[in-house]
Amino acid sequence: MILKKDLLENFNLKLYQSLDQLDIYQWHGLFYARNAFFNWGFSNTISKESKTSMLVKILTSPLEFTVFDRPSEHSLSSTPIMDATILDIYSIYKQINDEEHYRNTLDNIYNEVEGVNIDESYHLYGLKNNLYRMENEAFITVDLDSTDEDLRLSFDLWLKNKRDQLKRFNDKESKKKRFTSKDFKNWVSKKVLEYIDLNILCNELNIKTTNQEIGNILFPDEFHVCLEDRVKKVIKPLSKKILSPHNMDALTAAANTIQKRNEKI
Repeated sequence: MILKKDLLENFNLKLYQSLDQLDIYQWHGLFYARNAFFNWGFSNTISKESKTSMLVKILTSPLEFTVFDRPSEHSLSSTPIMDATILDIYSIYKQINDEEHYRNTLDNIYNEVEGVNIDESYHLYGLKNNLYRMENEAFITVDLDSTDEDLRLSFDLWLKNKRDQLKRFNDKESKKKRFTSKDFKNWVSKKVLEYIDLNILCNELNIKTTNQEIGNILFPDEFHVCLEDRVKKVIKPLSKKILSPHNMDALTAAANTIQKRNEKI
């Protein structure tokens, strides 16, 4: 069990020293992996073992905890209703549908993402690739072993997240944001990622800290400024803005652009 004293004394800022060398694709991976803890109720739906593994990585090698290390949607536990994945849909239609159109479409989708992430939401994939009727239809999986109450609660959460997702997807302005080296330098100087990690650790380990204590951890060499105000009025709002759904959509769009550009080289 990690105590408050241990966390305050052992949170290692040196593990973040190479942040100033990262590009938007790498920043996106780091923020996206952490975003789930705040926006999706993610920490309540994963196994204890998976959560422990993620917290250990955040504490010991934070820059290695990226989107690629976060459990896929189908590795979650206690989530009775969730988006059907590409693999779910592919498997079903290959078994029950003989229409050549469906077979060819699903074969193309499956082959395109094979080896990348076949656990991606089929609905989200369809939205991004303009597949037929994806703006008003979505496939889900249902765990029939769950209680009626759990199913109702899970569906309410799924529906809210799905409608928010559709709203953001159709908000073209959110995807026009451009990130520059000025943004990266601001994130580094404000120690935004460090602040987010401290919040995750404190929240998940039920450790209560004050803004002043967090400021002392993030800026141990600064003695003549009000760190409490800096955390409360600058770093906390900036972190919240970065992890907001609209900003994460923009980060994802920017990261995808970089990835496609690199694939062409």
